[in-house]
Amino acid sequence: MAAVDRGPHSAGGGPAGAVGRGRGPSLPSLASLRWVAALAVFFHHSPLLGDTPIGVQGASGVSFFFILSGFILAYSHGTVPSWRRFYQDRLARIWPAMAVTTALYVSTMWGGTGLRTAQDLALAVFSLTLLQSWIPVERVTFAGNPVAWSLSSEFAFYLAFPLLLAVVSRLSRQGIALVLVASAAISISLPLVLHPTATEGLRFWLVYVNPGYRVLEFVIGMALAHLLAQHMAWPIRLGPACLLAGCAYLVAGQVPAYAGYVAITLVPY
Repeated sequence: MAAVDRGPHSAGGGPAGAVGRGRGPSLPSLASLRWVAALAVFFHHSPLLGDTPIGVQGASGVSFFFILSGFILAYSHGTVPSWRRFYQDRLARIWPAMAVTTALYVSTMWGGTGLRTAQDLALAVFSLTLLQSWIPVERVTFAGNPVAWSLSSEFAFYLAFPLLLAVVSRLSRQGIALVLVASAAISISLPLVLHPTATEGLRFWLVYVNPGYRVLEFVIGMALAHLLAQHMAWPIRLGPACLLAGCAYLVAGQVPAYAGYVAITLVPY
């Protein structure tokens, strides 16, 4: 499950300003929606619910986390952060928990499928570098705690965030609109073009794990934060938005898996 950030100033108040120059107030409604997305991911990995109509498409919750993470980080940072301090804060936020869960996973699953040899253990240790999602080999990508691949991708977004924020904060409204349209078009079309037929192999990695692809969702979140800070928002209330997202979630469970990860739910999310 991807780590989703409140940002260093999310609890603070103050008038909203352009991303990179001002700091917006806290957004408690988004904080509550994190639990909905987390529940979807939990359903997906549950042995009882994973193959049911509410669990099979739960992997799309990762997409919501990536969008939300980009949005909250961009919305809550008043200026482009110090690279060193930002990286230290992000690493401190996710790495200790990942190390603990990886140790627990290895200790409880040792001797089981995929975790029997010294090489398996070495790959689990390698996952602690947070580099596993960059390697399109299933045994490496999902080594150690398998779901930590999303933390690996998220940390890649963190590494790029100061640079991305510096660019996004300087874009005009037309530029932001272009970023949104282009990122959404690529995010939706790539899995439909590649249409992997299995949850393994290069094509699956390209449209599900690949940080270079999934960063588009993070950028979409950042771009939306920029628009909101400029007082541009669509006239749709929380209830209808949740209904739209819920319907898309159900539809995602009725299409091929490769379309349900991102393509169906991206715009509603």
